[in-house]
Amino acid sequence: MNESPPFKHGLLKLANKLRKGIGFEKSGDVGDALTMVLTHVVTGAQTTAGHIPVSGCFEKNDAIIGAVFLCFVGSPAVIFLQQEGINLSINDVIAKAGFAVFQFFDDKTAAEIISQGMDHYKAIIGTGKDRQNIREYSETVNQLVYLYATSGDEQCIPIFSKLYTTLINAQEKT
Repeated sequence: MNESPPFKHGLLKLANKLRKGIGFEKSGDVGDALTMVLTHVVTGAQTTAGHIPVSGCFEKNDAIIGAVFLCFVGSPAVIFLQQEGINLSINDVIAKAGFAVFQFFDDKTAAEIISQGMDHYKAIIGTGKDRQNIREYSETVNQLVYLYATSGDEQCIPIFSKLYTTLINAQEKT
């Protein structure tokens, strides 16, 4: 019996469920599916947390935290796909999902937010070797990304929202 890889299979199934919900046709494109799911996770987390990124109502620095969170959820997804033989560029994935998440900003501002978010994410991860709380946070996000993609359980979104809020709270303390 030839089973399809669990992460890819779940990701495509979840993305097509989301696509159907907004009136789009099914797609078998894994990159498109990942963009759809990451956008849903980040916007869902932001909405649940009450931090919707709308230009004029949302500070650019607050939006950067959203881009950092996008990196935290996007990176393990790309790694899980790599483990199943699918290689996607993390930069391309984050850029595509980022422009969808920050669609209410002009392209230049959205690109700056995404770029600064990626830089902040790299800096945070770089300190992870010395900070257990960062390693634990990353592992929790990794497990939740896998669970959500393979189960499609929408009860994961409030948990993503709590993880997003953790980043906001950490930023406010620095």
